[in-house]
Amino acid sequence: MQWLNRYSLSTKALLTGIMVGFLLWLSMDFLQKQQLDKLFNDELLTQLEYDSQSAQSHFYKAIEEHAKIVTLFAKQKSIVDFILANKPNSLPQSTPPQWVPEMITWRGLILPSAFILYDKNHQPIDQYNIYADETLPAMFTQDASDWLNASVKSPMLSQVDGNPALIVSAAIFYQQQVIGFITIFVRIDDHFMYSELAQDLSPGAIAVLFAKDTDTLSVLTSSDLVRAPKGALATNLQQSYLFGGKGLFDQGDWSLQAKLFILLPQGTKDHLAISVRHLERQQRFIAAIIFVAVFTLLMVLLSRRIQHISNSISRFAKNELDITLSQDLNVDAVANLQECFDKLSIEITESHYKLLLQHEMERKVDQLQILESVTDSLRVGVLERDAENWAILNSPMHQFVNDIGDISPFIVENSQQSLVDKSGERRIFTISHMETDTRSLILVNEVTELAIKTEELTKMALYDALTGLPNRVLFHDRLNQLIDCSKRNKETFSVLLIDLDHFKEVNDTLGHSTGDQLLFEVAYRFSQYIRSTDTFARIGGDEFAIILPHADAKTAELVAHKLVDAQQQPYQILTHAINVGASIGIVTYPDNGRVADLIMSRADMAMYHAKRNHFGFFFYQSEIDSSDQERLRLVADLRVAIQRKAISVYYQPQLHLESKTISGWEALARWYHTEHGWISPEVFIPIAEENGLINAISSIVLQQAILDCSQWQSAGQSGGVSINLSTRDLIDSQLTQKVALILAENQLGAEQVTLEVTESTLMQDPVKAKHELELLDKLGVSLSVDDFGTGYSSLAYLKHLPVDEVKIDQVFVKNIIADPSDAAIVRAVLGLAQNLKLKVVAEGVESKDIYQQLEHFGCDFIQGYYLAKPMSFDQLINFNINHIDTGELTTKG
Repeated sequence: MQWLNRYSLSTKALLTGIMVGFLLWLSMDFLQKQQLDKLFNDELLTQLEYDSQSAQSHFYKAIEEHAKIVTLFAKQKSIVDFILANKPNSLPQSTPPQWVPEMITWRGLILPSAFILYDKNHQPIDQYNIYADETLPAMFTQDASDWLNASVKSPMLSQVDGNPALIVSAAIFYQQQVIGFITIFVRIDDHFMYSELAQDLSPGAIAVLFAKDTDTLSVLTSSDLVRAPKGALATNLQQSYLFGGKGLFDQGDWSLQAKLFILLPQGTKDHLAISVRHLERQQRFIAAIIFVAVFTLLMVLLSRRIQHISNSISRFAKNELDITLSQDLNVDAVANLQECFDKLSIEITESHYKLLLQHEMERKVDQLQILESVTDSLRVGVLERDAENWAILNSPMHQFVNDIGDISPFIVENSQQSLVDKSGERRIFTISHMETDTRSLILVNEVTELAIKTEELTKMALYDALTGLPNRVLFHDRLNQLIDCSKRNKETFSVLLIDLDHFKEVNDTLGHSTGDQLLFEVAYRFSQYIRSTDTFARIGGDEFAIILPHADAKTAELVAHKLVDAQQQPYQILTHAINVGASIGIVTYPDNGRVADLIMSRADMAMYHAKRNHFGFFFYQSEIDSSDQERLRLVADLRVAIQRKAISVYYQPQLHLESKTISGWEALARWYHTEHGWISPEVFIPIAEENGLINAISSIVLQQAILDCSQWQSAGQSGGVSINLSTRDLIDSQLTQKVALILAENQLGAEQVTLEVTESTLMQDPVKAKHELELLDKLGVSLSVDDFGTGYSSLAYLKHLPVDEVKIDQVFVKNIIADPSDAAIVRAVLGLAQNLKLKVVAEGVESKDIYQQLEHFGCDFIQGYYLAKPMSFDQLINFNINHIDTGELTTKG
């Protein structure tokens, strides 16, 4: 460093200032570059997250708008008329059919690619492609059962022919019945992504929809297919783009797991960062130059002053005593400089703090203005602590206080407050405290509408809309809570599962509105016997459940007795007096189970056991598990037998006592089980009725019996055929047409067929029964009342029905020899029937004595084992009866 000695003090000062300024500029450049990069990257990621949330909101909004419009379309008269006309157009259509909504309806939305109509069985009726050059995907031209119901409940995001698409459907109603469905199909392509999601994004950003397959994300579509092509993997794009996005879409029953990201090219970020750093470097360079200039000037001035003093001392040392020094000659120039520097430092520091204080004041004023502006626009009230009082800062807060009439309800801890305003209306506010170093604020936000909607949604999710009772979800939640509590406290409780008897018949005969009213009345009646601490819920259909906390078996039995007894009184629904019983299954904790699923399963077993055996209520016992499992297997086997048409039809003859000839044959369903052999009708017929299979069995018997009757009459055997109808058959509005069609197919006269209806079936809905019987009577078939005497009807009632005969139930016939009262009943029925000109068939004739007694009474026809057991068609062809003078009968064949 000896070479510096050649330069003057001023030059050294200049060089030192330049070097210090340069080093300061370099160090600040290095440090601030890292800070700027981090800050810039964080800001970009925040913006991307915001863009992603905004795009996802736009996406949901677009889906909701399409769903609303489709729901409105489903109500248009043109669509309902088209479906009712039932004239599907299978030809390609160049112009929109009349049922297609006008295109102006889609103003502001992405136009669907196609409109499709389905019937109520999910079969396509008609469709219209918006774009004639596109082919409608195959899934829309065939049975839509797999996906249509799901798209009605909620719009579906799915892959169609490998491309993402939005499928929106709505049910079409006519007279409160579903008659069809309308579906729109919207392609989620680059046009959709750009129009709906990408227009408001940051410059250079693109919206990309990814499909999630295990742990892999791949591009489905994007707003820029050049930069983000279909099929591209997210792991590859991450090398060139910044990603911003949230979780998977979670709305509706979507078959496609999709996730929306907003991508910003790394090049865009780097270009923006370089521009900012370049500007910042220029500013630091100018600052460094100013620093060097000022520093050098000070050093030069200081060095000159020191040089002046040094020269004066040198001249004085040479005895130049006449030198006149300046007034500050005796002042230490360096000390003076230090003093000046100190003063300058103090002044600069004071100025700096003044500037900081001024900046902080300006910042707080700006914040206050921003806070007031934001809260005004968001309708958020603001209170500020002022000494011991709270001051109102903005107009929304003034409005809230004026509406409520007092400020004190708002000065509470963080909470949600439900208040009543001056008009008596309920208002709900959220109150949040916000503390800073210098201020204490309270933010008041009115959430009345949101809170009420949240309460409504909660009620919809947890309570039954018809009865207002807790639903299955809330019931199971309370059951699990009670299990945990009872486990800790070692307590017991009971659960009652209730199913209404014959409720389905009420729905089928009187309509669903009557059924709904009946359920409401049942819920009200049962609730009179339930404590406030109990949980009474409707868990589906006509099933109810009750949780009795701290209740043992004895208490549960007492409640069950009350509920069963309460059902003895009929319900008056409009003009109908309806009797419905109740079957109750009872379980107790912990004896019958310690987990909710097992408790409910065993309650279900006990309830069905009570229903089958007409017990009213029944406590679960382990012995019923095996019998219930066997019954479930029989149900499954019966379904298979019906599908394979393995139900046989056997025939039992009816004898005309006066002519001693065969007058007809009763068709009887028989089932041969591959493992258990012949299953008694007393076993499988109730199973069929309980599980909705009786219609299918009736249809098999009806078709086979009419076919067989036609064949045996062609073969020379005498007698028509009698066929039993169930309750379900009698309420079928198509019954008469079905019978007429089968008769025509087999060329059999209607007079050869007798349709038998049980007495209890007639009494379930007398008006409906009379109407259907009149239609059958016009067809020409004979009508018979089966099991007469076991129900609620009378012969006086029967005279108003178009019946031709009655069948006396075998309960009365079997004991006419031993029981005078039964004999009297039979004679009374015979006498009244003859007066009403009705034929009488006596069932259950099993002995010669009964046969002769009935003949003596003047009975018209008999049927029973004394004549013959039920037989197959082949046996029937060869069957004959030879009457002997003594009254004995022999059977051959």
